[in-house]
Amino acid sequence: LLEQERKEMFSLADQISSGKFKGSSGKKITNIVSVGIGGSYLPIKFAYDALKKFRVNKIKIDFVYNLDVRNIFDVLETLEAFKFIKKLLIKDKKISNYREHLFAVTTNQEAAIKMKINSKNILSMPEGVGGRFSLWSNVSFPLVVSIGSKNFKKLLEGAKSADNHFIKRKPENNIPINLALISYYYST
Repeated sequence: LLEQERKEMFSLADQISSGKFKGSSGKKITNIVSVGIGGSYLPIKFAYDALKKFRVNKIKIDFVYNLDVRNIFDVLETLEAFKFIKKLLIKDKKISNYREHLFAVTTNQEAAIKMKINSKNILSMPEGVGGRFSLWSNVSFPLVVSIGSKNFKKLLEGAKSADNHFIKRKPENNIPINLALISYYYST
């Protein structure tokens, strides 16, 4: 299931990135506002900033977040941000169907549909994926739009390589263990 979810994200992100996906105005998407909650926002924002030289388009991504860790569709401040963005889209005379411009990554597809997000624009994510682990999930959708699925796949391969290093290396040759020990040594 995770692989299928990732393929759907890559397909949609690459369509937006390449300009094949057009907004209701018939024009390419030029800006994305990523509304997030809790720790799932931070890894995506940090990666977006750190991977500037790997961007494959000029789409500008802005991040709006709330540090409350409940579901995004249950958080009042996030709902208010969503409503504000929706109002801006509705006011824009060039946009005939604001729903074409809204996307969601959520464990709660029903709530996203109730908020008038097109089901084809909803990417799912497994329950329990949050915080620092969200970088490896569909929460990275805006990042994948920015750097493309090929570069994101390379990022995933690098993460897997780092995990394998940690799991397979003996402690004396294990970089994460040694860094943790050095940090502990200098903090005491």
